[in-house]
Amino acid sequence: MSFQSGQIHVVRFRRACNRELRAAVHLWADASRKSCTWAQVYYEHKRQEGKSHACALRCLGQRWLKILWKMWQTRQPYDEQIHTRNQVRHGSRALTLAPAT
Repeated sequence: MSFQSGQIHVVRFRRACNRELRAAVHLWADASRKSCTWAQVYYEHKRQEGKSHACALRCLGQRWLKILWKMWQTRQPYDEQIHTRNQVRHGSRALTLAPAT
């Protein structure tokens, strides 16, 4: 949540939410780092930006929720090849930071 008054701008973590869902997304993001290369690279990039472990996982969880939302809209299962193709199309930093395989 963001508050602004004059020259003061403060961003605070929103605590009013579904705590079970927030915890599930947190665990999902953490587990995805171990199986998805792009997720690990994205997490490491956020850590290098100075974000805490929890904040980096929240950022990664937000990315996963966007993917989940698109999957729900298009009624298609997750396909890492499609996701990688979309990252290439949009010039994702995660691909430039990923180690060559």
